[in-house]
Amino acid sequence: MDKAYYKIIAKNIIKSFNLKTKIRFKNKLKHKAFYNVEQDIIYLNSNIFNDKIEFYKSLLHEIKHALDRQE
Repeated sequence: MDKAYYKIIAKNIIKSFNLKTKIRFKNKLKHKAFYNVEQDIIYLNSNIFNDKIEFYKSLLHEIKHALDRQE
C-alpha cells in the first residue's frame, strides 16, 4: 500500500474521533510519530508503512494526545 492509501485511512480515523487534526508524513523523524500540540498536526514517519500494526498503534497513540488537547 502506498502513502496516499495510509493518508486516507488516517484522515478517516481522525475524523471518526471528531477531530480536525491534520496528518503529515515525514521521511526523517526520530520517532515513529509525534503530535504537535501548537499546530494540531500528527506527524508519522514514512517508514511506518512497512508495518500495519505499528501504523495503527502509532496513529491511535497520537490521536489520544490530540483528544487530550481538547479537554
